[in-house]
Amino acid sequence: MARKFNIRKYFRTAALGFFWLILCSVNEAGATANHSLIFVVDSSKNMAAHIGDVKDIILSYTDQSQHGDYLGVVSFSQTAKLLTMKKIAAPTDRKSLAVMLDVLAAEGDTADIDQGVVRALEEVAVLKRRGDKNIKGIFIVAASRLPDDRSTEHLDRIMQDVSKWVSQDEWYIQYCFLGGIKDETMAAFVANNNGISYDIDALKDANETETLAEIYKIAILPQEVCHSTATDVQGAVLKKPSSSDEWLNLKAGEAVGEDTQITVAEGSRLVLAIDKFGKVGFAPGSNVIISHSRRDPTSNRADVHIGIESGSMWMKTDANSFLHVHLKEKAAELSGGGGFSVSANDLGELEVVSFFDRLSMKADGASQEPVVLGRNQMAWVKAAHLATPAVAAEADLIEEWKNWSKVIVGGEGLASVAFTIPEVVFPAEEVTVGPLESGNIHTEKFLLRLVNIPDMSKLKLAIEVAVALPEGISITTALLDGEEPDSKELVLKLDGSEGFSSDRKEEHKGFLKIAPEVNSAVTFQKISVPITIITSGGDLIKNALLFGIVAVGIGLIGFTAMRMYRKKEIIHARPHRVIGRLIIIDDPTRGRTGSINLEEIGTKSSRLSLIIGRDRNSEIRLKHASVQPSHCLIEANLVEGHLVTLMEPIASAVVRVNNEQITSKIQLNDGDKISIGDFSFQFEDTQYYKKVEVVYSNGRRIAGILDVAGMDAEGFKISPTDAVSPSERARVKFSDIRTITFYRRTVDILAQKPRPQAKHGLKRVELMFKRGDTIGGYLQREYSEGRRRFIELLPLDHNSDIDYIVVDYSSVVEKKTL
Repeated sequence: MARKFNIRKYFRTAALGFFWLILCSVNEAGATANHSLIFVVDSSKNMAAHIGDVKDIILSYTDQSQHGDYLGVVSFSQTAKLLTMKKIAAPTDRKSLAVMLDVLAAEGDTADIDQGVVRALEEVAVLKRRGDKNIKGIFIVAASRLPDDRSTEHLDRIMQDVSKWVSQDEWYIQYCFLGGIKDETMAAFVANNNGISYDIDALKDANETETLAEIYKIAILPQEVCHSTATDVQGAVLKKPSSSDEWLNLKAGEAVGEDTQITVAEGSRLVLAIDKFGKVGFAPGSNVIISHSRRDPTSNRADVHIGIESGSMWMKTDANSFLHVHLKEKAAELSGGGGFSVSANDLGELEVVSFFDRLSMKADGASQEPVVLGRNQMAWVKAAHLATPAVAAEADLIEEWKNWSKVIVGGEGLASVAFTIPEVVFPAEEVTVGPLESGNIHTEKFLLRLVNIPDMSKLKLAIEVAVALPEGISITTALLDGEEPDSKELVLKLDGSEGFSSDRKEEHKGFLKIAPEVNSAVTFQKISVPITIITSGGDLIKNALLFGIVAVGIGLIGFTAMRMYRKKEIIHARPHRVIGRLIIIDDPTRGRTGSINLEEIGTKSSRLSLIIGRDRNSEIRLKHASVQPSHCLIEANLVEGHLVTLMEPIASAVVRVNNEQITSKIQLNDGDKISIGDFSFQFEDTQYYKKVEVVYSNGRRIAGILDVAGMDAEGFKISPTDAVSPSERARVKFSDIRTITFYRRTVDILAQKPRPQAKHGLKRVELMFKRGDTIGGYLQREYSEGRRRFIELLPLDHNSDIDYIVVDYSSVVEKKTL
C-alpha cells in the first residue's frame, strides 16, 4: 500500500533540522558543558492540539543531548507526576524515552501548574544531592492558568529548601504559554527567579513559524534576564519603564529592567551595574534605552542592547559581555572585556573608543570583518553596515576615561568627575498650612534656595498642590524673587471667601510638588513635600458632642482591638521547646564543653525556656569564670507554622550576637555568631535542616543532620546527634550503606504541611535483608549510580515523619509485592 505523505510531520522534521544546525554551531563555539533539563508539561485538555509537538520536542532534544546529560519529564493536571528522570548514555535512550512518553496525554480537566513546578524543583534538589554538577533547567509548557489571587506559599517554601542545595547560578527556569493563556502568578514566580516567560503564539506570528519551532528554539538556547541596578545616581536622572506612561525619578539601588528609557540631565550622571558582568556610566545629557538584557546560563554570557539617542556611555565589562549599541539606523556589536566608551557625536555617528587591549566591533548586518580596537584606539559607524578602521584616540577622550574609571571602577590617584548639580532646596521636609476658616483667606510663604544655577532666566518651575479640598476652597501659587540672593519666594494662597461647609476642624493631606517645566533649560531633582491643609468651622457645643461620641467609639475600638490582639497573639505566637544547636567555635575549657543540642536538652528537662549560665541549676551549664551564674535565656515561639528562636541577656550579663552586644530579647537566625563570656558559638536553626538515619551494611546505625556542603557523587557528611564539635561530622559512603532514611524537615511538620499523597498506581513492596529484618513502603522508583542499584521507597503511613527511604539493592535478599 502506498504511504500517505504527512506534510505536518515533514515540516516538523525540517524545523528540527534547522535548529539542530543552530545547536551544532553553539556546540562548536564551546558550549559543551553537560546539561540537565526537566520538561514540565501541562497534560490538561487545553493541550490537546499541542501535546504531539511537545513529545517531538522532547525526543529531538534527546537526539542532540550528549553523554552525561539528564532529561526529565513532569506532567501535571490535577496532580503532578514524574514520568522519567533519565541520564543520557546512548542513542538507544530515545527508544526507551518514547515508550515512557506514551503515557503523556492531554486528558485532565484541570491543570495545577504550581504542583508541576514544585515537583521539578524537588527533582533539581535530588540531582544535586546525588552529585550532579550539570547546569539544571526547568522548562514549563502550558496552556492553562490557575486563579491569580492564589497563595504561593508552597512555591516559596520549596524554593527555600532548594536554595540550601542549589545556588542561583546552577539552575534556571523558563515558561512557555500557549493560546495566549498566561498564568500571571507563575510568570511572576519565574521572573522573581531570573527566568523568562514566552508568549509562543505571539512569537510564531511575529517570526512566521510553527509552535514546534519556537518552543524548540527556546529549549536549546535558554536565556535569563540580566539584571541592571543603579549604583550611583547624581543629580536628576529619570526612567520610563515600558509598564509606565510617565517619567519617574531613578534612585540608587533601584533595578532597571528591559525596555526602560533613561534620561540624564545636564550636570548629572548615572552608573548602572549590569549583573556581575560590568558597569556602565552615562554622561550628562545622555538619552538611552535599555531594550534587551539577557544572560545565557549555559555559557554564562551577557547580551545587552542599548539604544543611544544622545550623549555618551563609559563602560567597564568582562570578557563574557556582548553589547549591541544602536543610534538611529547605525548599530554596532561590541564584544571583549575591558574599558571603552560609546557616544553619539556631533555628526550623528556612533563613536567607539577602546581603553584596554582588545575590543571587537562589528556594524550590525555588515559583511566586512569585525574591526579590532587596541588600547587607546577609536572607530566609527558612519552609516548603516559600515565601520571605519581603528585609529589613535583623541587625547581628551583618554583623559576623560581616567575620570570615569574612578567613578565606575575606582582607582588610586585618579580624579573624580567634578559635577555642579543644579538644585532647588525646599525649607522643610513637610509643611502645615492653616487653619482656614469659612469666609476667609489664608496665605503662606516659603523661601526656595537655588543652588548651582548661574543663569536664573533659564530656570522655569512647575508648582502643583495635590490635595483634595472641600467645595468652596480654591488654591493658587505664585513665584516671586526672594529677598536673599539665589532664592525664590513661593506664595501659597487658600481662598475660602465664598464659604465652605465644615462642622469641625479637619486635616486634608496631600503633596506639594515642584518640578522643572517641560521647556526649562535647567533640570533638577523633583521635590515632593507632604502638605497638610487645616480647615475649621462649626459651633463649640456640636463639636464637643461629636468629640465625646468619637472618644467613646475610639475607646470601644481600642478595647476590642486589644482583645483581638491578645487572642491573635495566643493563636499565632505560642511557646514551644527550643529546636536547634549551638556549634562551639571558641571553647575556653579546651574541649570540655563542645557543641550543645538545644532540642535534646529541652526534651530531657521538659522546659520551654533554657537558662545558660555557670550555676549548676542552669539547663545549659558553661563552667567558666567569664560566664555569669545566670547569663542569658533562650526560648522559642511557634509563629505561623515555624519557630522563632529568641535570646535575651539576664541582668547586666554581656551577650554578643554577630559581634554586637544585645541588651534585650532578639531573634536568632541560622548562622548567627553568639558570644557568651569567652565562649563563642554558631547557631544552627535545625528546623530547616534534613535529618537522616543511616544503617550500614554491618548493621551499625548513625543519625544526625545532613551536611549539604559535604555531598558529592561518592557520599555525604552528617553531623551526628551526639557530636560535640564540627570535626566529628561523619563521612558516609554510598558504597557502605544498606538504607538511608530521610526525614521531613521540622518546619514542615510544625506547619502541618501535608505530605504528597503516594502516586496512584505505585506498588506496595516489602524488602527483606540478609539479617532477616524487613522494610515496607510504596515503590517510588529504581535507579542506578555507576555499578550500584538503588530503590527509593515512600512510607506506608501518610502521617509519618519520614520523607523517603533509599535502599541499596545489593543488600536485599527478597522483594515482595503486596
